[in-house]
Amino acid sequence: MEESHNKRMNRRWSRLDNTAKIFPSTVEKTDTRVFRISCELQEEIDPDLLQQAVDHAIKGFPNFRCIMKKGMFWYYLEQCNLEPLVREEYKQVCAPLYEQDRKTLLFEVTYFRKKINLEMFHVIADGTGGVQFFRSIVYDYLSLAHPEQFQEEQKLLDLDGSVTERASDGFEQYYDKSYKKKEESAKGGEAEALPMLLKKAYRFHGTRTEDDVLRIIDGIVSVQEVKEVAKRYHTNLTVYLIAVYIQSLYQTMRIREMQLPVAVSIPVNLRQFFPSDTTKNFFGMMSVVYNFSESSDELPDIILAVEETFQRELTKEKMRERMNKMMKLENMLVVRVAPLFLKNPVLRYARKISNRKESTVFSNVGRIDMPENCVPYIQGFDVYMSTWNVQLTLCSFGDRMQLGFTSAYESADIQKNFFRILSSEGIAVTLRCNGFFQEEADVVEKQVEEAPKPKRKRTRVKEV
Repeated sequence: MEESHNKRMNRRWSRLDNTAKIFPSTVEKTDTRVFRISCELQEEIDPDLLQQAVDHAIKGFPNFRCIMKKGMFWYYLEQCNLEPLVREEYKQVCAPLYEQDRKTLLFEVTYFRKKINLEMFHVIADGTGGVQFFRSIVYDYLSLAHPEQFQEEQKLLDLDGSVTERASDGFEQYYDKSYKKKEESAKGGEAEALPMLLKKAYRFHGTRTEDDVLRIIDGIVSVQEVKEVAKRYHTNLTVYLIAVYIQSLYQTMRIREMQLPVAVSIPVNLRQFFPSDTTKNFFGMMSVVYNFSESSDELPDIILAVEETFQRELTKEKMRERMNKMMKLENMLVVRVAPLFLKNPVLRYARKISNRKESTVFSNVGRIDMPENCVPYIQGFDVYMSTWNVQLTLCSFGDRMQLGFTSAYESADIQKNFFRILSSEGIAVTLRCNGFFQEEADVVEKQVEEAPKPKRKRTRVKEV
């Protein structure tokens, strides 16, 4: 009996995964390391039913009911008995969730009119894990709001893995200490791209937002329309949108900055290469680097370069290499025994150096699916990520795709360029913004409308 009690106590805390270890040390004013997933329904939210839904959903994700503590060598997570309390939306998007020495949960559920929001501190989950939890909340809410449509014999929400599997660490599971020999025997590949990646990348310069408020402006487009345009360029949707993003960044560059490469960092879901049902962080990073001083500024040429990078870098072996390098670094004796007060400034400096090689981040959360009996009640999903710079995060639901820009700058030049390019290609765009960005959004709307495009296409703006 005593042994069983000790085992339960040992399970009450857990280490941060490999990717999460850097997050607490590198939180900034606008880059709070918080992401938001939202679902807009066809009807007003009932807060009492939403509270019941959250209470039920958290039972399937007990690893999210935790607080973060500061240890001697690393931060760590400790399970707790705190109850997640649903509130009407009351603060900025992706505002800080973790405050040192305060015992608070690392996620929060809020609502506003027809919208449900889940915000999570990145240390407990990545986008895939957050979506799994959020789908459960939305499903449980709709089953309470419309019980007649959710009978027991109907298909329940499909959730991947058991409770234990969702709390597992994918990096630990697939870390291969013997992989060093395979790396050393490899020829070419990443080494050929290294000189380019070592260069300082182009970074947008502008006035930072007042009071460090994260600016949001996004566009709603048809998945099918984007696919049709991408097909004209003989490519896929993701490659096409990255190329458009690179071209929109190019249009903000000054002449003297043309020698700097544009480097777009792209999170890659490692579950597509290494089967895992974990909800913790389990993603790697790849970069698409394009130098306009050496290459054409035409969209077809940018698309070709992006495709070549995907073919070279988006492979299981490349992802395994990067994962093993990061795990190997974490497991070095000098890193393990260094106290946290020494690790923190080193991690912050490493992040600063990494930022110099990064122009922006493009994150595709992918398609969010719900059971058929949920679909009639849902308008769509949105995703946003905090950032020190400018970031584009996107997701889709049915034929509706949301392209969500978050920015630490007052200017909306990049967003304007991006949506103007899409509009000029014949893609209908509905623009939206948070209330703190309305003036800039009006400018974007006007300039997107002025882009040459078929007369049948229209652009509208409304507040998020």
